[in-house]
Amino acid sequence: MKPKMEREPDLKQSRGVWASFVSMFRRLFVREKPQLSVLEEEALMTPAKMVLRNFLRHKLGIIGLVGFICILAFSFVGSYLRPIDLSHTETTLRNIRPGINYLKYPKALVQEGVKQISSGVSFSVGLSEAGKVYVWGTQPTYLLEGYSTSVFDIPAEVKAANIVQVVAGDRHILALDDKGKIHGWGLNNFQQAEVPINLQSKLNSKQVKDIIASELYAAVLFADGELYVWGSVMANRVDLIPAEVQGRIVKVAASSNNMALLLDDGTIHTTGIENAFRRVPPELQDGSVKIVDLISSYRAVLALDDQGELHVWGDTEYEILRLPEKQGKVKQMLGGKNNMALLFDNGQVAFWGANHYGQLEMPAALSSKPGDR
Repeated sequence: MKPKMEREPDLKQSRGVWASFVSMFRRLFVREKPQLSVLEEEALMTPAKMVLRNFLRHKLGIIGLVGFICILAFSFVGSYLRPIDLSHTETTLRNIRPGINYLKYPKALVQEGVKQISSGVSFSVGLSEAGKVYVWGTQPTYLLEGYSTSVFDIPAEVKAANIVQVVAGDRHILALDDKGKIHGWGLNNFQQAEVPINLQSKLNSKQVKDIIASELYAAVLFADGELYVWGSVMANRVDLIPAEVQGRIVKVAASSNNMALLLDDGTIHTTGIENAFRRVPPELQDGSVKIVDLISSYRAVLALDDQGELHVWGDTEYEILRLPEKQGKVKQMLGGKNNMALLFDNGQVAFWGANHYGQLEMPAALSSKPGDR
């Protein structure tokens, strides 16, 4: 049999006087936790606690779990707080990258005084009282570019000229200067952003009353009532204007495939493809009601008669044919792709139509503070 010193190795250790004193003091005054063996510790811990303890030791696993919970919250709670229409598609916005510049208008435009604003699919162009042009928003995508330029690349001749009117098509811009010259830039795949040669002679001899820009075509209305249309017109034939109408046009409301023409006798004539846009009420064509102003959305038309009454027709999408309650005398009308707006003489604004991007949520300052513009 081995000696006791060999069987109990702890007895081999010799302790000093101070070590023995400290050990005695600790046993007398310090309560030590009972020491458990590995087997005893495993026996006292449940499987759930063991899994939780092991999981909490892995920081990467914790980060992954938190991220997964955030994804679930964003998918389910977020869609509840901000509902979306999964069936809605907007083909005009395809391939356009996200941006935050749509509402960031130039401060210089406000400082110089806003004279006019016109919007395309992802950008806006503004004209100041000083005759300067400003563009903001996001660059739209071009298909079949041709000799196209960016809408943000304002030509040098436009910057040097005194511009009196600007108008934005879906992806191109037209500007009219005080000398009657038309400038264009942006998408030009159907030459909608450049002046045709046979139009140039008319511009040299006639006064321009209005310039119009739509999706892929453009138009000029002269002071004598003649309308000239160019660009992509083979599919919609908006350029087919009857001879009895030419020379009598006082205003034009254009959409992608149609145009509504207000004539000098207060009647309305339409051009383009056959659709709800062209189903003009008979009383607006036979002269029994005299129209003084009109605007259009993509598939609907809104007209104002000389008695202050509104007339609307076209496609019923987005309930755009449901007119809001009149808050006074109509001072100005505006039409967008899927929306319409009215400005009344008391400064109140009515806006209706689609609301996919919060366009019906007017700022409190606009809805509560009357204005004159």
